[in-house]
Amino acid sequence: MYKNSVLLEILAVLHPGVPIACHTTYGSIVMQDIGESIPCLMDDAFKQRLKNHTSTRLVPEEAIQEKYPEFTLLHNLRILRMERSKRLVESDVFGLADYPFYSDDIKKSWLDYRQALRDITSTYTIPVTDANDNLVGVVWPSKPVSG
Repeated sequence: MYKNSVLLEILAVLHPGVPIACHTTYGSIVMQDIGESIPCLMDDAFKQRLKNHTSTRLVPEEAIQEKYPEFTLLHNLRILRMERSKRLVESDVFGLADYPFYSDDIKKSWLDYRQALRDITSTYTIPVTDANDNLVGVVWPSKPVSG
């Protein structure tokens, strides 16, 4: 089993410019460039032509397996960075030099929080995600009390 989005990224590199559809298995990969348009409702004969075409042109599964760890890591790092960016945007107001903090301690706690968010990719250099692309095992810094 592969992550669909990772599998599609690998196939785009291994078969540039070829329209490909897939689910999460090697057997689900279908190249959709057989020289005829894809009908709205595919009959069994057309599905078989797609399968036959794909089986003769598709790279061996070993080529995908070889690239899978690297592409999975890049995918998971993108997810980690997106979540980090979301949290940074949510706290941007507290990073403004003229934000009216009630005390220097509160200001420092927000600056430390934002720095910890920026450092998260150094802390988690090999993030892991579940089947739904949720980060697993990442402990995010605690958001300080507003003020």
